[in-house]
Amino acid sequence: MDILMFKSILATLVLLMAILQALTMSQVKGRIRLVNLPSSQLRRFHKREGDAALLFMLVIAAICISQLSITPQAPRVVLHALFGVSGVVTILLKFAVARFFRPYLRYASYISTALFLSVSGIFLTSALWYFFTT
Repeated sequence: MDILMFKSILATLVLLMAILQALTMSQVKGRIRLVNLPSSQLRRFHKREGDAALLFMLVIAAICISQLSITPQAPRVVLHALFGVSGVVTILLKFAVARFFRPYLRYASYISTALFLSVSGIFLTSALWYFFTT
């Protein structure tokens, strides 16, 4: 398996995790009903899955920084780099707010939306492109 395939699989996994994160927190907030679990379990799941998503995103970022190069001639690559930086900064911000700056949790929905958009952009400009072109 080449490095681009591995990175694409991880990016797809992170996107699926982001969708699951949105669904679990929507149930915790009472907006939808998917599974018959108490909110405390869903919150714990959301937290642990978020930790895993952070780890996966940092692994992907390390691969991108160490193994790949940015070619400014390709707009897709530049967009991917911008989405990637945005995603890593946003997930680190969300982690910091959830763990250390809890009074700012009222902004978690906005941070989460920005993170979801970044992850979607990362996926669209990397994994989806890779799957369609190889």
